[in-house]
Amino acid sequence: MTPRVGPYRVSRLLNSGGQGSVYLGQDDRLGRPVAIKVYALPADRQQQKRLLHRARLVASIQNQRVVQVHDVILSREHLALIMEYVPGVDLESVLKHRRPDLATVLAIATQTAGAIAAARQKRIVHGDIKPANLLINTAGQVKLTDFGIATPSGAQSRGEGSPASLAPEQLLADTVDVRTDLFALGCLLYRLIAGCPPWPDAEALDLERRLNHPPEPLSRLSGSGEVVPEALAELVADLLRPNPEDRPSNTHSVRQILRDIGKLAPARADNPVATFAGPWLQTDKLVPQTPQIPMGLRRQRRSALLRGSPWESLLGLWRFGTDWQRGALIALLPVSLALGIGVAAWLWPGREPLMLVPPRVELSADVAIPVSSDWLMTELESALRARFGEAGLVVSEAIRPRPVLYRSGREPNALPPRRTLQLGLACSPNGCLLELRHDDDGRQRRAQALVLADAPAADWRRSMGESLDLLLDGESTTPALASWSGPGVMPTAEAREADLR
Repeated sequence: MTPRVGPYRVSRLLNSGGQGSVYLGQDDRLGRPVAIKVYALPADRQQQKRLLHRARLVASIQNQRVVQVHDVILSREHLALIMEYVPGVDLESVLKHRRPDLATVLAIATQTAGAIAAARQKRIVHGDIKPANLLINTAGQVKLTDFGIATPSGAQSRGEGSPASLAPEQLLADTVDVRTDLFALGCLLYRLIAGCPPWPDAEALDLERRLNHPPEPLSRLSGSGEVVPEALAELVADLLRPNPEDRPSNTHSVRQILRDIGKLAPARADNPVATFAGPWLQTDKLVPQTPQIPMGLRRQRRSALLRGSPWESLLGLWRFGTDWQRGALIALLPVSLALGIGVAAWLWPGREPLMLVPPRVELSADVAIPVSSDWLMTELESALRARFGEAGLVVSEAIRPRPVLYRSGREPNALPPRRTLQLGLACSPNGCLLELRHDDDGRQRRAQALVLADAPAADWRRSMGESLDLLLDGESTTPALASWSGPGVMPTAEAREADLR
């Protein structure tokens, strides 16, 4: 019998380490491979809550520079992270064999800074950025993984992490923020350029030396014999300042410096990271061992993510909540029943159906996206039908000719439904703004999402699905940078970058 973790089929062991075992699995519902990392839950209840909270924090990061967490499966003794499967190699394995040239250093650092920015947007500090936690996929893209010791920004450090990249505030058990991860980025840059950590005896964790003795200045030559730009040497020195107040305070400025340095380097036709890691890229490491899945996870079918169904959320809160939270759940039971009745009435066949109207799309001439407006509308229509049923949606004949559908029990009439939903899309070289507008008899709500123009189709589908959920659940969202009155108006590049600070 094929072992499973909840609904996920397990194929084989990929890797095993101190924190847990990683298995290759398959999500048969979506037809995609997944990586399944199994952790043993600590005995202490408070530590269990922290681990689950951390898993939910990481799952909230949706960015191509970060290995995605799709699901969290929980049993009484174990927790399994269901993650994006990234075939390739980790940076540490490649660095054991060769040193990168300057173009590769800049590419790796820029993409890592992008991952730090994505975590910062969710107020998460990774806390353990190092080559072993940077995966290079077969396309030569760098992805940050292993948020095992991630901490909310502004929280107190527990002193965990790899000695070679621990910031002084981590060693002092002080509060951490994005500057802590930028310190680790400085350690990464130093090693990529010099071939060794900034403090070679880092395993000794000499706090006094890290506070009062800066690392040896970077050599004027990189590993490939290229001259190290002065701006790059200065950036590394700034990132490694012992006092967080003296370091760069946001990822935007760091990435801008890296981009400016990269513009001065000779242009290359290839992907420098893919070329650098090419000989060691592989689909996965075959470990000929039978998967040993804990029985509790095999039997468990419940997701522990709060973004799941309401029942899953309530079960997770009951399992990991405090006594007063459980009491509140019991007290709110009558209110929940009344709310359920109200929702049922809202979905009753007499409710006015929703009309899906033609989209408004405007693309700059020099922008190409991997999806079409027809594809987006098809995805949107499928999501709506899955939510409301076949008779709850009217599709405008301007989208595609078809018979008009009405809810059962309603007499057809010539008047269009008073509830409409419209998709808007505007793209410029800076990115794309996706908007859903809901008009309910004159009352308007909208939800917006930013998508990179070259993002894969899965990211477009996810952004649209999240916007639809927010919109139909009664929330209006507008990114801070987007004062968008129509698909023809895009936020400025300065505003878009400011949002990432």
